[in-house]
Amino acid sequence: MRRVRRDRREDELCFGEEPKGDPLGIVGFGLFLLVVGLVFQMNTGVHTDFLSWVRSMADSEAFVMPPRALINSAVLFFGLIGLSNFLEAAIRFLVDKDPGRITTDVLSGVGFLAFAYIINLWSLGSITWTMVVAYQAIIIGVLVILGSFIRHSL
Repeated sequence: MRRVRRDRREDELCFGEEPKGDPLGIVGFGLFLLVVGLVFQMNTGVHTDFLSWVRSMADSEAFVMPPRALINSAVLFFGLIGLSNFLEAAIRFLVDKDPGRITTDVLSGVGFLAFAYIINLWSLGSITWTMVVAYQAIIIGVLVILGSFIRHSL
């Protein structure tokens, strides 16, 4: 018994402590499955739309605008994932009060909602695809920097 503890302690010194599991991780996975189910319920042909879109790009050898139903499904998916991150942050606040993980959940929610909004703007012709990539890179960069400052100060 003493040897096992010593070996484990040496491993922890060398590799760091084993990371704690996230007890609410299963809640996040459950919310993800709910979102996937809702998206498929709202657009039962989403898989067919996706495959036909990919085939049309392969046939034309160029980027082709996805069908409106597929864009709507993407906006719904990313928007609901963002909202589920806010819900997970609220549950985390009530249950385990881990400020670092709450911050991560909130900032992830902001990122997903921003992506849904930007995709919608692109689909309306308000911005180009390259602007989508640029805006999302900027948003993710700001959220990463903000998150690291917030988590470091906690």
